[in-house]
Amino acid sequence: MARGIGFSKGVLTRDGAPLFWLSAGYPYWRDDAAVWEPRLRQLKALGLTAVAVEVPWRHHEVGGELDFDGHTQPNRNLIGFVEMIQATGLLAVIKPGPCLGAGTEFGGLPDDVAAGAGYEPMRDMTGVPRRLDGREVPAPLGSVFAARALTWLQACLESVVFPYCYPDGPVIALQIWDGEGELADPDYSDVGLAAYRRRLGPAARPPEGFAPPVGPREVLPYLWWGRHLSGYLGEIYRKYGLPLQEAGLPIFVRHAGPEPTGLDAWLTRVNPERWRQVHYGFSLSGSAGEAGFARGLLAVRRGPGPNLAADWGAAPAFFEAVLAVAAGATGYNIDGFLEPADGPGSADAVPAGAETLRLLAAYLDRYGGEILTARREQPVSWALYPPYAGFAAWSDQPADWVELGVKPPRCGAHALEQFVQTMRQESRDFGIVNVEEVGRLDPARHPALTLCGGFLMDVATQQNLLNYVRRGGTLILAHEWPVLNDQLEICTILRDGLEAKPGAGRVVFLAENPFEAGPALAFLRLLDDLGYPAALPTDSPQTQAWALQAAGGVTHYFVLTLDEAAGVRQAGPVSVRLPGRSAAMLRVVDGRLTAALVKGLGDGEVVAPMAACGGVMVAADGACDLLWLAEDDLRVEVRP
Repeated sequence: MARGIGFSKGVLTRDGAPLFWLSAGYPYWRDDAAVWEPRLRQLKALGLTAVAVEVPWRHHEVGGELDFDGHTQPNRNLIGFVEMIQATGLLAVIKPGPCLGAGTEFGGLPDDVAAGAGYEPMRDMTGVPRRLDGREVPAPLGSVFAARALTWLQACLESVVFPYCYPDGPVIALQIWDGEGELADPDYSDVGLAAYRRRLGPAARPPEGFAPPVGPREVLPYLWWGRHLSGYLGEIYRKYGLPLQEAGLPIFVRHAGPEPTGLDAWLTRVNPERWRQVHYGFSLSGSAGEAGFARGLLAVRRGPGPNLAADWGAAPAFFEAVLAVAAGATGYNIDGFLEPADGPGSADAVPAGAETLRLLAAYLDRYGGEILTARREQPVSWALYPPYAGFAAWSDQPADWVELGVKPPRCGAHALEQFVQTMRQESRDFGIVNVEEVGRLDPARHPALTLCGGFLMDVATQQNLLNYVRRGGTLILAHEWPVLNDQLEICTILRDGLEAKPGAGRVVFLAENPFEAGPALAFLRLLDDLGYPAALPTDSPQTQAWALQAAGGVTHYFVLTLDEAAGVRQAGPVSVRLPGRSAAMLRVVDGRLTAALVKGLGDGEVVAPMAACGGVMVAADGACDLLWLAEDDLRVEVRP
């Protein structure tokens, strides 16, 4: 078998085998080079797969020259650091920016790209330059900035990527543009508006605020701007991702999970189906609460890919790790785990949460590939139509749409998020399908689609949904039938076609949006009537569980409790004892428990963990985190 890195549908393979990579970020540039090796040995001893390596441009550029070998300062010896990673037996994910995350000053950019002549800043809709750490953020498509940034990326490639690509070296993937919070904001700079006009014509003017539309033509600027945002990101990713493709490695971008007030804006710009040179990655935080849990699920389900940034600590971090793995994350990176050493001997200090991380790494090392290839039961999927999010991001208030005579477009905050919370009430799994971009909709892959409709939809998507139903799919359409196309011309292909010739499928039209006011239990009863019952019953809505079917009679169960109280949780045939807001991962073969990872040390609460299925039970006699792998005759208990 040929050795190398492959990538398909969000899953990375190493030497032909699926690899669930568990990594930790280490800011080598903030540490003394003398302690790099013991810190890397710590990660290897914990069982991690890889190191995520942020490469700050501002750190390595000295007097206009680039230092990758440490000749100006020892902790600039990135080449030596990568070689040390390889010698330690770890892999590496290289993050050359050019803009990095919030942990680096000015996103890792040199100061002069803000102050230097010819660097155009990003601007908000009022024309005010966007600032980060007191400096103006350069527009990503500005020609002067792009020329310098591409030179930087090429230097990184030649110095630390090309010579060290797997299998000859440790580098298995790249990550670019980690400054998503700044990058993804609407850019009203001259170069940003030029990108807008390239798509829509020289006379196009973007909206500079929202005014309730009184006629159909007044809707178009909001539709165009929404589509432009994801296209704008795609253009940036193409520009900076294309040169990196020469390395032959997967290239990721990270998008933070949606915030409560910005869900529709997030859905508008995060459109990975339109990105050609890069792959979707995400980050989770604050997912232990009800609303945060739903948004965390959305971040994972929006597209296949890894969690590229997670904080680590006690119960909430483990909870989010299990949530990510269960919902479909294909890799997991922990930031802020290894901080720079503080004085002699501190390089060997055990970071907080290290022992729990060791258990997680052992479980995923043993079964991560099996989990990646397991089959998910997702009979009901959400039909995402991004233009609806684009409208709702500007305004979803009913009064704003009165003059137009239509219902307010619903997508994120009043539909998709509540759909997720509705499905979670009975632990029902679901998918998300971008019906504007997916191509031919296959009823065998997506038996039922739920669409919160709006007054317009382009011709191709209407026809695709019509053909989907005629081939045997089930369409649950709520809120409103589309009656216009995306040019605001009369277009009722979907409604008229289904009324005339529905074919082999089924259509259910709900005149009201069932998710308007919160979780809709009546919607779950509708799914029961349509033949899509809950596949994995749980003891209460506070228990969320997944069951993934692997080959050879293997089922992987994931059980999470959002309840604040400790207790025994039941999910189908498995039961676990957990503290509040904790989680467990179980492996069952032919109905009998064969492996378990149960976190009994909660955030301020502890229990003696237990897992059971098919007459097999494993339990501790005191509070601890418990790992049990029967096939390896391994049992580990981490005590408080």
